Amino acid sequence: MFGATLPYSGLIFCIALEHQKTADLLHGINELLRYLQGVTQTITCDNIRTAVTKADRYEPVFTDLCYQISEHYGTTFSATRPGKPRDKAMVEKAVNLVYKYVYAPLRNQCFTSLLEINYYFRIQLDQPGTSMSANL
Repeated sequence: MFGATLPYSGLIFCIALEHQKTADLLHGINELLRYLQGVTQTITCDNIRTAVTKADRYEPVFTDLCYQISEHYGTTFSATRPGKPRDKAMVEKAVNLVYKYVYAPLRNQCFTSLLEINYYFRIQLDQPGTSMSANL
């Protein structure tokens, strides 16, 4: 799963991905920005190998893909500090809410493709009665 949240509005996004490879990261970021209908000034990511080649507290080194994405969209990348869970509090809470409001209602269904899973994820995310961001 690729998950993201906007810290000020609390808007949550998630998409199921096949792997954690570079192409999947690119797909997840593209779908996120399409969902937001815009680009944020900064994309903060966890220190995953597909995004960060050298984790450092002050100057992490990102993969070429991240630099290309940031140049293409006019944004920048930053990484959470290694071993600092406070940097990821909003995302961790968002993951908890995704499990509660997206995964749980779909737990008894059987899916045959990622497209189908993501279709139902989007329905759950966009449901007006579900106030996931209000719970952040």
